[in-house]
Amino acid sequence: MPVAKQYKRSTSTANTSLEPTDNNSELNMSSAAVYDKVMADDSIVTDDVTIGMPDELNIDNRDPESVNSHLKLAFYEVFAEPHPTIHSFPKVWTLTFAVFQSTKLWCYRILTLIFALPCAFCWGLHFACLSFCNIWMYVPSIRSWTTHMDCVRRIYSPLVSVLVEPCWMAMGKVFSSVNVNFNRLDKPMKPNRGGTL
Repeated sequence: MPVAKQYKRSTSTANTSLEPTDNNSELNMSSAAVYDKVMADDSIVTDDVTIGMPDELNIDNRDPESVNSHLKLAFYEVFAEPHPTIHSFPKVWTLTFAVFQSTKLWCYRILTLIFALPCAFCWGLHFACLSFCNIWMYVPSIRSWTTHMDCVRRIYSPLVSVLVEPCWMAMGKVFSSVNVNFNRLDKPMKPNRGGTL
């Protein structure tokens, strides 16, 4: 009774292949076990997706790409008293600065405490759906449309060149010999009593 050949993985190249082996420990290995062994190899299956806290997250600089640089508004960019004749009391000016900065900071923190997580969830869902639509709907549809239009162009362009273009070229040659002359009248023509010239 012939013995069925068993196979082992060859990882000498980038493409994983199966080579025959005579190892007795693998004689009774089922196809499911071979599949599990192949899928367990780290050189074949890699998982680079991390959902936890990224290493490059900077707590201090939270706008590294300067997306909202226009929101960097200081007190002196909003309020200004340009001349001594329109200066308020020094204490009022100092308290105004403190009230403005504190209100801006704590109001923003309270709003983010209440709405930041729901907004993050909604925008994450939105961009996930947007990515899904772009990958699985929009781009394939556009690709399909351009492929169909390429076939139409190959049929439509010769038809236009053969049937339509000669007619318009002939009409252009006919009207190219037409000359229009304008003569200026020294005296305007007076209309008759009936209203005609």
